[in-house]
Amino acid sequence: MEGSRTGKERYLRYLPLISSILIPGSGYVFLGRPMRGLVMLFWMIIFGYLTFHYSSPDISFVGRISGGMAVWFLSVVEVYKTIIRKS
Repeated sequence: MEGSRTGKERYLRYLPLISSILIPGSGYVFLGRPMRGLVMLFWMIIFGYLTFHYSSPDISFVGRISGGMAVWFLSVVEVYKTIIRKS
């Protein structure tokens, strides 16, 4: 019954996904898993720190924090898969 949903219901369904893109780890809070969001945020900081300090200074800032951004991307994908499974 996908066609019977209103526009607002569709928006609210994807609210965790939108929030996890804007603020790392916040999508898990909307899904009722705040500890998972905190763990993912912890790993984002750790891997961002490691790649920043072990990469050479001539690499761009985005490249230097790419470890943290990779974990962020994986958390967005996991939030999306959780939303799809629940519907």
